Amino acid sequence: MKKIVVAMVCFMMVASSANAGWFSKKKTAKPAPASAIATEDQTKSVAEPAVRLLNARKIGNIYPGMTRAQVEETLGDSVRVGYRDIRDSGARQEILMKNPYRAETLRGLGEAYEVLFYVTDIKNPDGAITDDELTPVVFNDGLLAGKDWKFYDQLKIRLQGQG
Repeated sequence: MKKIVVAMVCFMMVASSANAGWFSKKKTAKPAPASAIATEDQTKSVAEPAVRLLNARKIGNIYPGMTRAQVEETLGDSVRVGYRDIRDSGARQEILMKNPYRAETLRGLGEAYEVLFYVTDIKNPDGAITDDELTPVVFNDGLLAGKDWKFYDQLKIRLQGQG
């Protein structure tokens, strides 16, 4: 008898929570068709925490010694930085940015390092990308030498000390 009562109570809890939306699937708007072009006054940009986690996870999957081709394949040539809600339609469009965002070369006494800056975080969806939203990825002779601002800053200091 106790088992039946416990089972009925559990069933009632699940049923009432499902009605409250706890177990129901969250409805999301359909993505806008490629032909839908929205003007700035018809849209609202949204940067989401999930975007940050995805980009950070990708950077976490690269390691020194990888070739540039392997790194580029892992990180991709574009990154989702948020979504644009198209007013009056209920649709959402991804906001994609080119990756790497920019590049530079560091030189010092016979050494040259290629630095690619990847968008890995959007702190403010204002359309401007600042250094704190980028992660430097440093190559030497086509191989990944290091990543992150600490590595980049230490390398710059070392190369400036040589030259």
